[in-house]
Amino acid sequence: MDYRLFHAINSFAGQIDGIDDTFEVLAAYVPFALIGVAIGLSRPVLGLHWPSDVVAGWAVALSVAGLVVTALARRPATAPASGD
Repeated sequence: MDYRLFHAINSFAGQIDGIDDTFEVLAAYVPFALIGVAIGLSRPVLGLHWPSDVVAGWAVALSVAGLVVTALARRPATAPASGD
């Protein structure tokens, strides 16, 4: 993948990190999930992958997302920086 894509993803993730409202976080991530679903559905239609390949890819993606969410939920809260 191109480094510019990773830069864009990191920039987006940095902006999302400061949002506390669950609805706003979902509103930020749902479009990306829909794009992933649309791309996955297009692969077998275009004859580029078997449907089992797409389902396996989605399973891996959901597993990784679950691990990330679990890790982020378990991280300790950080104390606010003091002005000293």
